[in-house]
Formats: sequence, structure tokens, C-alpha cells
Amino acid sequence: RKLLLPPCPLTRIIFLNPFLAISEQDSARISSISLVEKIIVPGKTFPDINAHLNQTAIEALASRGIINGKTEDRFEPDGTMTRAEFATIIARGLGLPQMSVANFKDVTANDWFYNYVGTAYNYGIIKGVSESEFNPNGTITREEAATMLYRTMQYLGNVNRNFKYSNKTNRRFNDDYDVSSWAKESVSIVNDMYIMQGVGNSKFDPKNHYTIEQS
Repeated sequence: RKLLLPPCPLTRIIFLNPFLAISEQDSARISSISLVEKIIVPGKTFPDINAHLNQTAIEALASRGIINGKTEDRFEPDGTMTRAEFATIIARGLGLPQMSVANFKDVTANDWFYNYVGTAYNYGIIKGVSESEFNPNGTITREEAATMLYRTMQYLGNVNRNFKYSNKTNRRFNDDYDVSSWAKESVSIVNDMYIMQGVGNSKFDPKNHYTIEQS
């Protein structure tokens, strides 16, 4: 199938393997492809992304309602994003049916992201920072984003089951030792499958913030 959107981590995942046996995952994939192809706000753009490296990808996703700006006229492409905002992007991008969550005391029904966090949680894409907290307004790090993207790949069946992660054989970055133990496999695989890349100088910078334009 021809990729109709500029590549970004989420669209790379969706289109890695567009032909699977019919299953619940396929339903999500079909919904995803339908969603990413449907333009909701034609010509959507933001003044502060003019001539930006990822302008085309940002406009494509914004016109489809997958990502929003910080305001109607400001996207802040180099700004940070919260854990709830990234969970929302994934839930919207996959076109998953919205679900609520009762596990986290810091995610309430009055929060705009309530159903998106609930959806991502119920589909196994996100986890809390503890059994009772999600830290929705915390700034997401690159290793956290890599982990959420890896779980998205697992949900959609886009992980090579023959891939054997090894902490000794899968070092790709000079700062691999800075990657948290729970994120090592995710960082290795999303990099191996060209979903996320390093920041240059052979570094992944796992503890640094994951910026809006990188999503």
C-alpha cells in the first residue's frame, strides 16, 4: 500500500505491515489507515512551522486531527509535550474506540485527556509511573516515548518475533548505559526498525525531553 503521509514515528508503525489476518489488531489498523487518510481540517497549518524541517508532516497530521497545536495559531514544534499529550496522539492515530480508566488517581473524568489515556491504557500502550499514578502532566522523555511506540508496534503486530534483544549485542549509542533498564529493549527495537533515531553524535539522549516535532 502506498504511504500517503510524510513519515513520522506513528505512520511508520501503522504502515510497517498493512496486511495481516483479520483480527482485533486488524480492526485497529483498518481504522488507523482510514483515519490518517481522512482530512478533517483542509490546509491546517501554523505560522511558527513555516520552513520547519517537519512542516509537511506536521500539517498532514494536524489536518487529520491527530495532533493539535498549543493554540489555534501556535504549534511550538521544538517545545516539549506531556505524557498525556503523547498518549492522546497515539490513541487518535490508531483510531481506537475510546475507553475510560479508573486506575490512576491523577487522571479524572474532568481532564480533557481522560478517555485518551484510558484508551491507551486499556490497549496496553501506556502504563503508570506507579500502580495509582500516571503523571499525565509530566514531560515525556525520549525513552518513555520509545517504550510507548514499541508497545504500539506490539499491539499492531509489527514486531519481529524472531528478534532477540541482548544488552550486549544491541548497543547502538554511546549513551546506552543511560537508558533505563525497563526501556532498553524498546529503545533498541524502535531504533532497529527506524521508528526513532538518535539525536546525533552517536547518542540517543534517553532522559531528555521528546519534542513535539519528533512525534
